[in-house]
Amino acid sequence: MRSLLAVPIVGTAVFVSFAHAQLSLDLELPKSTLVKRESLSFDLENTLQWGGTYRAKFKIGTPGQFISLSVPTRPSDILWVPASNSSTCEETTLENYGPCSFGGFDAESSSSFKSTKRSFHNDYGTNRTGAPMYANGVEFKDEIKLGDISLSNLTMGHADNVTNGIIPKVSLLYSDEYDAKDKSFIYQLWSQGHIPTLGYSVWLGSQTAKAGQLHLGGIDTSKYEGDLISFDTETFVLKLPLTSLSASSPTGTDELDSQLPISISLAMGTALSVLPQDLAWEIWAIAGVTTVTRGYLPLIPCSRRESEGIFTLEFGGERGVKINMTMKELVLDEGIYDPKLFPTDDEPLCVFGITNSTNWAGWLLGEAFFRSAYTAVDLDNKKIAIAPARIDADPDKSEVVAFNGNGAPIPSATQLSNQPTAAVEPTSEPSISDWSKTGKTYKAAEGFASLSTDDGSPSTSPSSGGGGIGLSTAAKAGIGVGAGLGAIIVMAGAFLVWRRGHRQGYKPTATSQEWTGKPELSGDGVGYDAAIKPHEIPAQSELTGEHPVSAVPQEVGGRERPAELCGGVNNT
Repeated sequence: MRSLLAVPIVGTAVFVSFAHAQLSLDLELPKSTLVKRESLSFDLENTLQWGGTYRAKFKIGTPGQFISLSVPTRPSDILWVPASNSSTCEETTLENYGPCSFGGFDAESSSSFKSTKRSFHNDYGTNRTGAPMYANGVEFKDEIKLGDISLSNLTMGHADNVTNGIIPKVSLLYSDEYDAKDKSFIYQLWSQGHIPTLGYSVWLGSQTAKAGQLHLGGIDTSKYEGDLISFDTETFVLKLPLTSLSASSPTGTDELDSQLPISISLAMGTALSVLPQDLAWEIWAIAGVTTVTRGYLPLIPCSRRESEGIFTLEFGGERGVKINMTMKELVLDEGIYDPKLFPTDDEPLCVFGITNSTNWAGWLLGEAFFRSAYTAVDLDNKKIAIAPARIDADPDKSEVVAFNGNGAPIPSATQLSNQPTAAVEPTSEPSISDWSKTGKTYKAAEGFASLSTDDGSPSTSPSSGGGGIGLSTAAKAGIGVGAGLGAIIVMAGAFLVWRRGHRQGYKPTATSQEWTGKPELSGDGVGYDAAIKPHEIPAQSELTGEHPVSAVPQEVGGRERPAELCGGVNNT
């Protein structure tokens, strides 16, 4: 009989409960709080200030060494950790964010460390200056602990040669066809009896919420509305058929069908969603994007977060699921991208959470989608189920249902019959040549400028006036159809690596967790003072470099995968 567990993910949380086991993690800002579950409790934290990453705090080795790892729904061939004696870790400080900022691993201090003598090499493309990004080292086996859950003999990578610009992660994906069982964290959770099957579900709550949950081996029926509808997907990349998208506000509704339907991937751990160029540009026109940086980050007045407009994404046609994404979730929190980075004489500008690409391999839905949709994944049967999320649900109240054993379907989910097959590649070329002039008028645009106020009376924000958008000088300097994903990757990567605005009130400490040694390598994260320092936007030449990041599918461990926002990954 497998049992119920709770596991910590920085930005995500997990509980496990069985007759058939399941794991659940709470994702919270750093404060002393307990996950209220039958058997196990944890202190959990959230690092959304690092561009939307959700992290879990692990212990690796004997005795355990704290390391926080990003937990994405994107492929990762091996769980690697930076060597604490590497030059990168030795140069890491509380003011210098890098792969060691959330912990480094000292192999010599672990009595259970066993080198396999096999080397590993992960290639992450190039950074904003064209320099390569990679993690190299040796594979090893050791104990790894998440809360009170212990795994033995998990094969990991000890990176003694690692560059800045990348962060270690533990993937929530597993493919029996592609992945090595001894290297997969989620597979080992199942094979060692901690969860009933290779399945999990995700609820993040709102952008400002202090808690979210990831249930390994189960779902929480209190965190969504309506029915869970199940779709066919892959195991090495999660995909859904996006069949239509509409914009609605008090002044009307617009159907946006540019380049739809498409097959789109899901990427928890990514702040920005990436949509086909025409579709994204129409969304910008309606939402009120006023400026685009030289690095292709769309900017919008921060006040638009209070807009009454919504975007509705339909998956699977009329019989499928509709997910509403509000402006509260799409206008990114200042704690992720500090408005001081975008100086203006007018009201403060924030990053808008949807950007564009002409490269189909880079189309994805990021964390605004995961906040808006409850998502359940069944890797055994290659299924993904979604339903509208209860964004403001109480994180302390759950109705958890475990998967009914190995290979069981997602609990309470209904399979969509006659599921439409969306094109993997676009069926039409982009038709809009200038993002600031779509050539269309939109009934919903005026309503998106209407803002909710505390007293309930409407106010207005500067409007783009439909298909024409006011541009800054910087925006006019370099918006090109072909630049798309490469520049997006570079700019997003640069901002995720740099220090950015930290959520107010969060001041990480190492002593509270009884960590010793360099505080910047404690697993606790970078210093608060460093995090809140604004940084100048680099020149365009710095952002683009001579060697743009690869945006084509990359060959990884024998499979073809879309390149991640941080660049393609080659594992050899």
